[in-house]
Amino acid sequence: MVKFSWLLMVISIFMQVNVTAQQRTQVVKVEAPTGFTDVPVDRRSFAGWLYRYTLIIDKKEGSYGKLDITLGKKDVKHHAAAPIFLRAYYLYNAQRYEDIHFYAVDGTMMDYVGWRKGDRYTVLPQNKIAKERTKEASGSMESFRVYTNNVITFSDAQSLRASMNHVTVDDIQVGDVFIKKGDRLSAAIVMRVVKNKKGEKMVMLAENYKPSVDIQILMNNTSKTPWHKVTNVQKISTMDGSFDTSQLFRFE
Repeated sequence: MVKFSWLLMVISIFMQVNVTAQQRTQVVKVEAPTGFTDVPVDRRSFAGWLYRYTLIIDKKEGSYGKLDITLGKKDVKHHAAAPIFLRAYYLYNAQRYEDIHFYAVDGTMMDYVGWRKGDRYTVLPQNKIAKERTKEASGSMESFRVYTNNVITFSDAQSLRASMNHVTVDDIQVGDVFIKKGDRLSAAIVMRVVKNKKGEKMVMLAENYKPSVDIQILMNNTSKTPWHKVTNVQKISTMDGSFDTSQLFRFE
């Protein structure tokens, strides 16, 4: 009986480990729709970095899974933080510090080079942002995470557009961002682009959805899959609403 109990325990542990392993994968390893293959990307580029990001499969309403990272412990006030964080995190790991800069809602540039030297931001009357050098220089990861939290706090989907260029959906690439117009401030970043022999394209999108501190892979509202058609369509329908395919932007 003791040996049998020990065997059951070993089998149980093995099954738990196996399930955990199946739940963790890379973005690029999610099966593409039938007849579609990935558009090639440079492994060293932002697109290549997004392709290889670890994905935790956790299917639930609106979401296929989430990236293996969190935006922080606090609730994020808008759904446009994912592109900001992922772009900044890629550039930080590539040590391209001079390229890390975003705009606050009042137009103030929040550059990471200045932050490393000790610049910090405070809110003035009428929601104006003041930048002043008040800290010692630091390039630590902890300081970088505080920087990204500040950028996310003082920005939104509309200010994100100031750091980007408008592009057409026919030229869509991994790393491009759909930004929702109107009062609903949302932005979804393209994680993968696949294409069939007819030239039709589908994409995988990520957004800090629910909870807003997680970066989720958005489900298609119709097919209930993580794939969204972008060829010859005007809108992409996700479980978090729709994105206009004409509102596509690319980081400078």
